[in-house]
Parts: sequence; C-alpha cells; structure tokens
Amino acid sequence: MQNRVTPLSFKEETEKDFKNTVVSLLIDSSGSMRGRPITIAAICADIMARTLERCSIKTEVLGFTTKNWKGGESKKLWLENDKPVHLAD
Repeated sequence: MQNRVTPLSFKEETEKDFKNTVVSLLIDSSGSMRGRPITIAAICADIMARTLERCSIKTEVLGFTTKNWKGGESKKLWLENDKPVHLAD
C-alpha cells in the first residue's frame, strides 16, 4: 500500500529566479504562411507569450518576411557594380 503522505512525483519543485531572461518568438510571416498557417502561428505565439509572462519571463514576438528579399541589398550592390567576381585572397 502506498504512503499517502509522500508526494506522487519524484521531483520536488523549487522556486527559482530567472534573472534577465527574455524569450524571443520568431514568426515567419512570408507569403507561404498566408491564411490558416499564419493564424495558427499567431495564436500559438500569443498562448506561449502569455504563459511565459505569467511565469515572470519577459517575452517578445518578432516576425520576418521574405517579400523584398530576392538577394537583398548585397545583390543590388553586386548588380550595380557590374557583377564583379570575388577572388579569394
């Protein structure tokens, strides 16, 4: 028979301070995430952020997109300079 005074779990919980802890949630908001996928990602990020904040963990939700990527600024500069070939030093 089991002793009813002893807790059922094997690990005892202790309070710990999370000093200077920040959790960043990065959400892909590119075109491939249109509709249901971005909705689900946003809902999940909201739930996670609220849960972490209840535990006194600072949270930020960030988003990124590839809308204007197509090689970015480095490709524009490369094209403007007549596509120079990079030679190893």
